[in-house]
Amino acid sequence: QGQLQTGDGEFNQMIRADISRSFSVINGVGTYANIYGSINNRSNGFSDEVRFGGELGASLFKGKFWFIYRLDVLESLQNGNETFEGQGATVFANNTEFVSYTYEAAYYISDKWGISAAYGSAFSGKLIAAAPSYSVGVFLDIK
Repeated sequence: QGQLQTGDGEFNQMIRADISRSFSVINGVGTYANIYGSINNRSNGFSDEVRFGGELGASLFKGKFWFIYRLDVLESLQNGNETFEGQGATVFANNTEFVSYTYEAAYYISDKWGISAAYGSAFSGKLIAAAPSYSVGVFLDIK
């Protein structure tokens, strides 16, 4: 929309809990699963939000190559102002909701460094400008 979106003037407090587990499947393929849930308390007339989702990952070639799938859900509690003047479908709109997914692949070039590529999109969305996203990156594993 040609807007420089620098903030909405609200203050957030989010409490989040994650439950994760790693395990091995066929032929020692390393895998993990993570689920999370959170509540986001928003100020200045914005509706509070519930967020939840999960992530599954699997490694191949002795942990050098990873495939990851993420699912994220944001639901508005519809307890704030119904609309804000001048706000349409922006990242700062009130009562935004979505269900999104991401596929990611990561490859370790060395024991610590690697590259990754991801594709994300949404199954559904309300009051949000959404389009598929693509990303590439370099990462440092500091375990």
